[in-house]
Amino acid sequence: ETDDPAAGYVHLQLAAACAAMGDREGEAAALAELLARHPDSEGKGQAREMLDRLAATHPEIVAEQVAMATPARSVRSEFEGLRQDLAASVQSPQPQGPVGSMEDTVASTATHASGELS
Repeated sequence: ETDDPAAGYVHLQLAAACAAMGDREGEAAALAELLARHPDSEGKGQAREMLDRLAATHPEIVAEQVAMATPARSVRSEFEGLRQDLAASVQSPQPQGPVGSMEDTVASTATHASGELS
């Protein structure tokens, strides 16, 4: 992490390059990293808007990248607005149940990812 407010612009440039190439995972990863690691960056507002737009069309990719970039305990504070958008977009594991919460999505992704590392 850094106190340099301009540090996040590198992530914005990377996200834009990934978007231009159609790499949605790379775009989401760069934006999630910016929000998680450079919370005081001047590009934070733009990154959040870009991530929100990407979540509207690719919610699973965004949820996965947010989970990888952010420790589960801080997801609620860092991504509260995005959490609501994702909760409306990501399907719950129960067919008849309500849409899952961001915490459920992160926990599920983290469990899946830790299984792959074992």
